[in-house]
Amino acid sequence: MGAGGRVRARGWVAVAFLRRGYGRSEGEWAETYGSCANPDYARAGRAGAEDIAAVAKYMATEPYVSKGKWISVGVSAGAFATVALTADPPHDLAAALSFAPGRGSTTPDAVCGEKQLTSAFAEFGKTSRIPLLWVSAENDHFFGPRLTSQFTSAFSSAGGKVNFVKAAPFEPMGTSSSAPPAEFRSGRRSWTGFSRRTNLVLRDRPIERSVHSGADRISSSIYSSSRCYASLGMPISRPRLCFGPHFP
Repeated sequence: MGAGGRVRARGWVAVAFLRRGYGRSEGEWAETYGSCANPDYARAGRAGAEDIAAVAKYMATEPYVSKGKWISVGVSAGAFATVALTADPPHDLAAALSFAPGRGSTTPDAVCGEKQLTSAFAEFGKTSRIPLLWVSAENDHFFGPRLTSQFTSAFSSAGGKVNFVKAAPFEPMGTSSSAPPAEFRSGRRSWTGFSRRTNLVLRDRPIERSVHSGADRISSSIYSSSRCYASLGMPISRPRLCFGPHFP
């Protein structure tokens, strides 16, 4: 069972989707940050946040989804968009989980416009008050410990509300190509305490599945296809397993 399956089994709808310009999604890439010499990461993050909010708005109309509480989860660029979302959150966003957030990675331990990326996190932190769980591996070379320290410090110093978890090293570069991303395993224990503090406790016992719908395979394919996805978790209004539509 993938990460999405575990969330569903504990009473939440799991929705995995591709933002504009990723995979075979419609429309042009909305999250361009311009040139490497002068990147506008804040604008790119807000564009990604708009897509997450749009999916959440649509899912709130589905009859099997409880109203008034949802969580955004992202990895890499999707995690960066999730951080941006907390800076201008929809009224029903309850919490956010970001695994190795960032943009502009060019080579191991290097990004375009390091100063501008740090400033973007600071800008988001000025208005972000949504509980945020931030998980990064010690040996992540996309956004390693030095960069992550700058990002989290800039975000929290500006007023952002963040719980940071340094995950143990894994894989050659702290990033897994398998599904789900390995950061999920390291963040699982931290989520237990975080969810209780934010009143997002999952069901004590998993929901029994009577029919295999293939949802795990769909979820896993999204997790493994790119570090640039985002997903949502929403409470199920009735005690049955559901999987939201895959947005191409």
